[in-house]
Amino acid sequence: MFHLNNTQLFKLIMPFILASILYVYSDDIMQDADSVFPTIQQYSNKELDEKAKVYLKIQRDRDVYATIVSQMQKREKNRNWIVENLLYEKKSEKSIPIVKKEVVRKKKIAKEQHWKLQILYPNKKVAIINSKIVHEGFMVDGAKVIKIMQNKVLLKTKKGKKWLSLFH
Repeated sequence: MFHLNNTQLFKLIMPFILASILYVYSDDIMQDADSVFPTIQQYSNKELDEKAKVYLKIQRDRDVYATIVSQMQKREKNRNWIVENLLYEKKSEKSIPIVKKEVVRKKKIAKEQHWKLQILYPNKKVAIINSKIVHEGFMVDGAKVIKIMQNKVLLKTKKGKKWLSLFH
């Protein structure tokens, strides 16, 4: 077994004795400590707290409002720029909508109808016109493919016959 001398036994038991004394006399020790080291007392004013909460809410609402106004001004500025620079073309005193002008241009192109020969396979009698694969007798964008030759294709359109050739 273990043999301890008096000093070693005292060092072993001392923390337990001190903890017991502190536990028994803790209230008295705390009162004495308050008189020696006074704590800062916090004063609460409910009316002041309510006013502070209202002020903080108003401040947050102002920040949100300022952000919204800033975003609205940016949108208005962008809208004005689009209207002035993209949607209308200035011509003398009157402005003509570009969108309307584009529709008229597309209608004119549709009436004139253009065909572009892209690839020819004359041995197989196959061609690609306006990104569509066609054979003799097929229709492509309002025209009938009449003949596929070595370097050109004959189309029959509403205005008559038209030859398409590569690299033209």
